[in-house]
Amino acid sequence: MRVDYKILEANVPFAKSIIWDINRTYYQEAGLSAWSEGTVPHNMTSNAYVGKTYAGLILGFLKDIAQKSLSKIEKIYIIELGSGHGRLAYHILSQLDYLISLESDVLPPYCYILTDIVESNLSFFEQHHQFQKYLENGQLDVAFFDGTASNELILKRSNITISHQSLQHPLIVIANYFFDSLPNDLYFVQNGKSTPCNMTVESYQDIDKETPTAFLKYLKTTIHKDIASKNQEKDLFVNQLLLEYCALLKETYLLIPKTAIQCITLLRSLSLSGIMLLSIDKGYAAITDLEGRPEPEIIRHGSFSLYVNFHALGRYCDECKGTKLFAASGDASLQMACLLMVNSPSDYTETFKAYDQYVTDFGPDDYNVTKKLLYRLVKELTLLELITTIRLGFYDSTLFLQLLPFIKKKSVSMTTDDRTHLSDTLHKIDHAYFDINEPISTSYEVAGLFYDLGFSPRRTRYFRQNDTCVR
Repeated sequence: MRVDYKILEANVPFAKSIIWDINRTYYQEAGLSAWSEGTVPHNMTSNAYVGKTYAGLILGFLKDIAQKSLSKIEKIYIIELGSGHGRLAYHILSQLDYLISLESDVLPPYCYILTDIVESNLSFFEQHHQFQKYLENGQLDVAFFDGTASNELILKRSNITISHQSLQHPLIVIANYFFDSLPNDLYFVQNGKSTPCNMTVESYQDIDKETPTAFLKYLKTTIHKDIASKNQEKDLFVNQLLLEYCALLKETYLLIPKTAIQCITLLRSLSLSGIMLLSIDKGYAAITDLEGRPEPEIIRHGSFSLYVNFHALGRYCDECKGTKLFAASGDASLQMACLLMVNSPSDYTETFKAYDQYVTDFGPDDYNVTKKLLYRLVKELTLLELITTIRLGFYDSTLFLQLLPFIKKKSVSMTTDDRTHLSDTLHKIDHAYFDINEPISTSYEVAGLFYDLGFSPRRTRYFRQNDTCVR
């Protein structure tokens, strides 16, 4: 059957395309359901293991600040960009509290700021029962922040405004699967020249009658090289970057994260001492990985995202006289970047140690590879090996649900020691679980397994009714 497409826009610069507005509208209309209904994947970068990784890096940074500064009372602000569902923040806060409790030295206090462009998500954070203790003791706040337009943050709980140079201590910024959804510029490099690219967008649907998800799913996009353009890039850094790429690369399509760089520049301006940027995303950090790239793939999953040019962000860090950290083992599916754009970055030795421990030695990308291996072998694993797999993931709830059918099979016949190990593990799984209103509740499944195994009602204390634990 022939489908007649109609042109929505023709030969528009890639970064100015209508697709970015549609993407934004999707998140504003979907709210929490984007993640709770499983439309937008999030576990790979928001699991408990990733939370522990971020917490370890933040701890190292706090220790460096404590050694450098005479002021032990000024708060360190941690801003998470595009917090979405809030699950990552809960993992980070839980793990950071635990790691700090093991330290003998006094560390500066901190405040974690959940940000979003969706007001209903911010309300969800403020009302969530698992966030209340952090909100009440001042370790957590919420703020609207638009990575394409905002120039300050107004904290809703404390009514504090963070604006140009209002902070003395460096700012910690977490961009977790964030830059992949910001507008990018696109260029084609060949024979020492860069050519900007435009895009034509077509659809056989009416944009006013379809949801953003349905509309994005059936969009037809075509990329064109704008050969007639004089390519006069006004941003001095981006212009220099393009000249470097033309000298280093033979033929390739290049995503230039100009909007992301502008966002980082704004965040740097909020503190007199700069920022530490932590970012996990799919993308490329090595110049060799940028060679021979085809037209960028628009990855659709309810919304859409692109691969991140981490190499360009690293070059921006160099331009700011900072220090960039990328894991040599990281692949395109998951990069873990630490960009230290602070005064005297070489002094941050505890941060370097933390990066080596939590990323270089064995990081989130290694963990994901290990999970894939275990999934292939899962039918052969013993109950103890299944429990060990969950322990490796720091009792992540999604991992538990994926292994639950196999745990049930193996738990039919188990030793007293197995029973003890499983009981302890189930308690820790429920403690690590952050509820985002998904159809399947981890706490309910934990309670059900306790019940099936014949534990006493006193120990089966995890059923939730109307978001309240029955104790």
